[in-house]
Amino acid sequence: MNVSGCNSNPCQNGGLCQETDENYVCICPPKQQGEYCEKHVLLNCDYVTCPNGGTCVETAESFKCVCPPGYTGPYCDMPHTP
Repeated sequence: MNVSGCNSNPCQNGGLCQETDENYVCICPPKQQGEYCEKHVLLNCDYVTCPNGGTCVETAESFKCVCPPGYTGPYCDMPHTP
């Protein structure tokens, strides 16, 4: 008798259980990670600092830093000369 690992609904926080040859894996929604999607990814402006005068803006999936003139990069930490 083959019992699916997904029968116990192991995936948390909206994760989708996908059977594999060995057992199962959880496919996590955005902002969740971990074997069972149990960890919340802290990718929002409460936990991010954009240096050099950058402004953090939250997006649907994460965040982005809006950089002032003279800086670039994901965190506005790279000097930029036009």
